[in-house]
Amino acid sequence: MSQLTLPEKIRVLGCACFYECINLNKLLIPQNTEKIEKGCFSFCHNLKTIQIPSNVTKIGKECFCECCNLSSVTLSTSVTKIGKSSFYGCINLVSINIPTSVLQLEDACFYGCSKLSVIDIPENVSEIGKCCFYGCSNLMLFRIPINIAQICDSCFSYCSKLSHIDIPNTVSQIGKCCFYGCANVSSLRIPQNVTEIGCACFYGCVNLNNIRIPKNTIKIGDFCFGNCPKLRTIYIPKTTKYNEFCFYGVPNTTSAKIIKYDSKPRCVSVL
Repeated sequence: MSQLTLPEKIRVLGCACFYECINLNKLLIPQNTEKIEKGCFSFCHNLKTIQIPSNVTKIGKECFCECCNLSSVTLSTSVTKIGKSSFYGCINLVSINIPTSVLQLEDACFYGCSKLSVIDIPENVSEIGKCCFYGCSNLMLFRIPINIAQICDSCFSYCSKLSHIDIPNTVSQIGKCCFYGCANVSSLRIPQNVTEIGCACFYGCVNLNNIRIPKNTIKIGDFCFGNCPKLRTIYIPKTTKYNEFCFYGVPNTTSAKIIKYDSKPRCVSVL
């Protein structure tokens, strides 16, 4: 079965409905469809494009998992949530529109989408889950929405072409391994409100050359800057807690210097 036409009266595409239909390459989802459940199209290896009807509000967990030939997805303007691992392993996904209605990207949404180079996330999104863009090795630019308070664990791990990421001032926590293996990042502005930077957050950022830890940061996790051989200058508040493992793997020959600064404003004059 390579092509399928479904009757318009269908409202729900059930759990694993087309699971492992490996020859399916074209499917028109009826406009009256309201729900696409877990694993509906998982492992449909030859499915190339998909258009989500306007009544669908959620993309179910693992819905298009391992659809390795899926290259283009059009979401309806009613979708509010993209479920866990929805597009996991869609290695040929080049583009996807995220409508302004979307509020949540769950864990591993776009894990391993290695051809995804640009994605525009609406400002309404308030949650980007763990490993959301893990292994998106062609992703070059990313702007985090202003409603995000936390960048979750491994969110951008192994995004090896990522050169610039805009982190809003609303972010207060950066999770462990968040930018692990982002080899193309040379500098990054960490917002003033960040209080904690997780373990191995910048591990393997081999081109990172300078960074300033904001004054409100309480703790930097172990191995945070491990294997960052080009790191030259690190500004860290005197009150921030970290240990020697923070810089594990940085060569002894490096000229990196840690500049500890006073996080409290100085009283210059009294009138």
